[in-house]
Amino acid sequence: MKMNTELFDRIFTKVKPLLRSGRPGDYAHIKSVYRTLVRLCENEKYPVNFRVLISAGILHDCGFGFLKKEHMHYFTGQKKVVAMKKVIGGLTLAYIPVCLHEFQFSDQEIDDIKYIVRYSDESVLPMENPSLELQILHDLNLYDRFLPHRLKILNTLYPDPVKRRAVLEDSLKYIILPTFRKKAEKLMKKITAKF
Repeated sequence: MKMNTELFDRIFTKVKPLLRSGRPGDYAHIKSVYRTLVRLCENEKYPVNFRVLISAGILHDCGFGFLKKEHMHYFTGQKKVVAMKKVIGGLTLAYIPVCLHEFQFSDQEIDDIKYIVRYSDESVLPMENPSLELQILHDLNLYDRFLPHRLKILNTLYPDPVKRRAVLEDSLKYIILPTFRKKAEKLMKKITAKF
């Protein structure tokens, strides 16, 4: 079933300046995540709240756009500062209600989106029964690392192919859902053949 994406297109347009001013690759990453989530919801493969899932996917990395370029080096690169999750996460979580009230999201939907965004970048989800929406965004974040637009960034961050492979293998082992794991495994075989 074809989904009406007008609402999500408006949200994406609103956060586009933040994504473009954030880390290199954030805009391409979020655009890829957004398109993939729309396809998943159109296929009705998973019984999810698509308003919550797609909105969380669009907003989950927008906090980097609030940083000035000269401060970005504190939060990106091979050695991420532990404070990054607190600072960027705090900026993102504070922005979500401001952004989404404009689009008539309920307080419950906003709370659900904040919950998903808060944990979506964790390698291992810290709860026993995460929502399906959280599992999907978590896995899609990891899976996206295997796609060409993210591999370019990975190649820059990790010029050593052994280290690059280790980062990808680490990402692969934390993918929860079989659909994303199988796709990532296929891409991993293609990628490692080039090492």
